[in-house]
Amino acid sequence: AARYFSTQSVAAMSVSSSILMPVFGIGLGLIMGLAPLISQKRGAGHNADDHFFTCLIYTAAVAVICAFLSWCCGYLVPFLGVDQEVVPLAQGYIRIFSVSYLGVYIFQGLKEFLQAHDDVLFANVISLVAVVITLGLAPCLAFGKFGLPALGAMGLIWTVLIARIFIAVALAIYAHKYFRQRFVWIPHFIPRVICLSVPISLTISMEVIGWAGAAILIARVSTVQAAAHNIIVSLSAMTYMIPVAIASASAVKVGFAFGQKSLHAIHRYIASALSIAVGFKILTALCFVFLAHQIMGIYTQDADLTWWGVRMMYVAAVFEIFDGMQATLSGCLRGLGISKPSMILGFLAYCLVGVPVGVLLMHTFNQGAVGMWIGLALAIFILGVTLAIYLWTVLRRLRNQGFALEPIPTPRM
Repeated sequence: AARYFSTQSVAAMSVSSSILMPVFGIGLGLIMGLAPLISQKRGAGHNADDHFFTCLIYTAAVAVICAFLSWCCGYLVPFLGVDQEVVPLAQGYIRIFSVSYLGVYIFQGLKEFLQAHDDVLFANVISLVAVVITLGLAPCLAFGKFGLPALGAMGLIWTVLIARIFIAVALAIYAHKYFRQRFVWIPHFIPRVICLSVPISLTISMEVIGWAGAAILIARVSTVQAAAHNIIVSLSAMTYMIPVAIASASAVKVGFAFGQKSLHAIHRYIASALSIAVGFKILTALCFVFLAHQIMGIYTQDADLTWWGVRMMYVAAVFEIFDGMQATLSGCLRGLGISKPSMILGFLAYCLVGVPVGVLLMHTFNQGAVGMWIGLALAIFILGVTLAIYLWTVLRRLRNQGFALEPIPTPRM
C-alpha cells in the first residue's frame, strides 16, 4: 500500500489496526480454548462430536460482541492526537474491519473444532484460496479494474471483508455433516472454555496493546515513522503466522497426549514444534538482516520511509527467534490446560518492561521508532525465556504425578 497510496492512507491503516487489534485479540483468545479442551476429551477416549453446536453458538456470541465493540472503537480516533487527515480514513477502515470480524471469528471457531479432530487440510486450503482471492481482488477494487469502482486504499479493506466472509461460509459448508447431527447443548462446557480462554485472550491483548500503543505513540511523533512501523509490523505478522499455526497444532497434539497421560508424547510434540518454529524464525531473521533494503523496495521508493524501515527491520531480526519460541511455548501450555502464567508474564514483559523502555529510548535518547522497537524486542526476549523456564517446571511436575514415560498406543477414533 505504501508504494501506491499516500502516506496518510498507510498511517491510517496503522492507526486503525492498532486500535482494533486489542479487541480482535480478545475475541480470538476467547475462541482458542476450544481445540485444546476438545482434544483432551478425545485423548481420554471420549467422543467430542456432540460439542459442535455448543462451540458454534459460543463462537457466534463472541463474534457479535467483538464486532460491536470494534465498530464503537472508531469514535476514539479523533482523541488520539494523530494528523487530522488520518482521522476520517482510519474511521472508515475501522467500520469495515468490524463487520469482517463476524466472518473471521466463525471461521476460527469452526477451525478450532475441526482441528481438535485432526481435520485441518480443508481449513488451511481455504485460507490459501482466500489469500489468492485477496491478491487478485485488491488491485481491482483499489484501482477500478474490470469495471469495478476505484476505491483506492479503501478497496483493500473491502477485499479483506469479502475474503473473511468467504472463508466462514466455505468452512461452514465443509462442516455440513456436523450440522446434520442432533442438536446438543452442553452448558457445563462453556465455563471450562472461558476459564482457559480468558487468560489466553488477555495474553494476546497484552501483546497487542503493547504494539498498538507503540504505533499510536510513533504516529504522534512522525507520520513517516508510523508508516514505516506499519510496514515492518506487517512483515513480522506474516512471519509470525507460521509459529502461530505451529502453536495451534501443538495445543491440539499436546492436549491429546495430556488426555492420554503420556509424558513421552508431550515431550515429543513440544520438541518437534519448537524445532520447526525456531528454525523457521532463524531463516526469517537472516532475510531481515541481509535483504532489508530489497524488501523495503517492494513496499516503497520513499527514501525516508526506507531509512526508518530498514533500521526497524534490523531490530525485528533480533527478536524473531524468541518471537517464534514464545508463541510455540504458549500453544504447548494451552494443550496442558494452562494459560494464566502466559497472561502474567505477558503483562510483565510488555507493560512493565517493553513499552516503558521503548518510550524512554524514543524520547529521552531520541531514537524515534527504532527505540520503541528495541523496547518491544526486549519484551519478547523476556517472555520467551520465562515461558521456557515455566514449561520445564510443569513437565517435571507431570513426571512426579505419574504420567507415562513410555509411548502409549493411540486408539483409533
